[in-house]
Amino acid sequence: MNPVDEALEALEKTAFAQRKPNTLARRQQQQSREAQMWQDWDQNGRKPKKLEPLMQSLEPFVAQQRRVYERRLRDIPPDVVRSEFEDHLVRGISSYDPNRGALLSTHLKHQLKRARRFVNTYQNPGRIVETRLSGITPMKAAQEKLERTLGREPTDGELAKSMGWSTTETSRLRKELRKAYPTGQFSLDPASTSPSKTKEILSLLPQELDPDENKVFQYVYGTQGKPQLGTNQIAGRLGMSAPKVSRLKLSIANKWKQYT
Repeated sequence: MNPVDEALEALEKTAFAQRKPNTLARRQQQQSREAQMWQDWDQNGRKPKKLEPLMQSLEPFVAQQRRVYERRLRDIPPDVVRSEFEDHLVRGISSYDPNRGALLSTHLKHQLKRARRFVNTYQNPGRIVETRLSGITPMKAAQEKLERTLGREPTDGELAKSMGWSTTETSRLRKELRKAYPTGQFSLDPASTSPSKTKEILSLLPQELDPDENKVFQYVYGTQGKPQLGTNQIAGRLGMSAPKVSRLKLSIANKWKQYT
């Protein structure tokens, strides 16, 4: 199992062990209400407005799935992670079939594993070997704790001593993390290129975009007479969900990167 999945499973097992009987009963009642919300949405044309109560009810559940990543990601902005989870949540709600016998929460938990795979893939641009990946989270936590105590970044030796690791092992993983620089796939800032290069890309890139990407592109960069807008504003103008706009922006960023 992936180290991140192991950490999440451990959190869930701990939470389950600490639940009192009345807490379990409340959770079962909530699951029953969510099943009814899903049925209301499904039987009334699957309209977005009808989906809002269910999304609000499921937010704590989704937050629990994201919790393992909080303050631990270096290369992926939090809003990208949130959008990825929300996107897979909506897909999971749409693909759920109660006739198959699984609970809605069970089905959604399975669907959200795809969001976790997305994070695991893009958070490791340096391709640190799997056996050392499990040490990243505890090492970052130990480093943050020492920084608060010392008022500075700890040395490899200080960090190794606090974790019970060898200095060599600690130094190697820290070097690998420094090499795992941000991939740039989550930035649409043209300021990273020269003005002339930016102008060239803005004129050529639209030819490689599909219709939905082109619509988002125009509002991101303010082309074709469109104003520059943020993700939620673009979603409102185009009648798309915010997660979809985020995914389109990532796709555009990948294509922009090919020119730079």
